[in-house]
Amino acid sequence: VSKTTTRQMIHQVLSVRASARQSPRNYNNEVGVPLSLLAVDPGDRFAVIEVGASGPGEIGPLSRLVRPAAAVLTGCGRAHLSGFGSVKALFEEKVRLLEAVQPGGLAVIPADCQRRMPRLAKGVHVVTVGVERGADIVATGIEHDSGMLRFVVSGQRFEVPVAGRHFVRAALSAVAVGRWRGISD
Repeated sequence: VSKTTTRQMIHQVLSVRASARQSPRNYNNEVGVPLSLLAVDPGDRFAVIEVGASGPGEIGPLSRLVRPAAAVLTGCGRAHLSGFGSVKALFEEKVRLLEAVQPGGLAVIPADCQRRMPRLAKGVHVVTVGVERGADIVATGIEHDSGMLRFVVSGQRFEVPVAGRHFVRAALSAVAVGRWRGISD
């Protein structure tokens, strides 16, 4: 559900402000996450770490290693169901990452997942993204052609060089994290 693309977009946005590190490739498992964390340099201001799971019980321990100031849930649908058996079990596993967000941190979730969300730690700021009315950050005027995704958020036009309209949620997540860190649109 675009974890890698979302990570890359967030990294690009945060790199505007300061030195940022990201997981190489899709190092999002019990081997890759620790390797990604070990690669973080003391001079890095931000680290964008991709976390994933192939079965129950994996995201909790990885989240405790990462101790995220911000976390992004990329989706709550049927992708990667094979190791979980049900959408409910998969969603419950994904939520472990959001539950690990530090007080004062940020949780970004797709607007269509909002109704399923449990309560998060006190002081965690929740931002919803999507094309749905009622999302905190809404994309309108979405266009895609010649490898360029274009959309508008709050009157600001964005252009992102990606090969599909389906990446709008990833881009909106990067907008959310950037705004949270005080980076202008």
